[in-house]
Amino acid sequence: MPQRFCAVTADKVERWVEIEATDKAGQFQVVIGDDGRALLIDARRLEEGVWSILIGDRAYEVDLDGGNPDVKLQVRGEPAVIKLLDERTRKLQEVAAKVATRPGARGGSADVVSPMPGRVVKVLTKLGEAVKNGQGLVVVEAMKMENEMRATRDGVVTAIPVKEGQAVEGGQILVSLGDAPA
Repeated sequence: MPQRFCAVTADKVERWVEIEATDKAGQFQVVIGDDGRALLIDARRLEEGVWSILIGDRAYEVDLDGGNPDVKLQVRGEPAVIKLLDERTRKLQEVAAKVATRPGARGGSADVVSPMPGRVVKVLTKLGEAVKNGQGLVVVEAMKMENEMRATRDGVVTAIPVKEGQAVEGGQILVSLGDAPA
């Protein structure tokens, strides 16, 4: 079964990529974009982080540094950075971006919501706590994966309408934030 990733280049261009291992070791079928064009790629690991890749009649030596989501590579000595996001992570980022642009995301009250139905595993904050943008607030388990829901801005926790073990719906408020004290 193919794995699907959203590849984001340094210039913010997004392309969906499907990768499926073939029957032969080291060979992968890669479909780039929605046009369905497939490439057969032969990849062999030369050493830790260094791969020899054959695409058609072209050979590349790729030096990888890092792992998902940020992959830094050098192809023929030229550096490149690609962010690889699986479909689930990409969807969570879309939801987080929508929440961050809702009224109150920059001032006033703001809500952190569950991106999908799930169960609250852990509450990481408490009422009245000052939090920073990106700080973990609640862990929600959905589709057998734990997702840490983070603050979309600096603020103070004004409400936590959920408890550990509680089932939640997609879009349900997990934590409300108010303005941070000046």
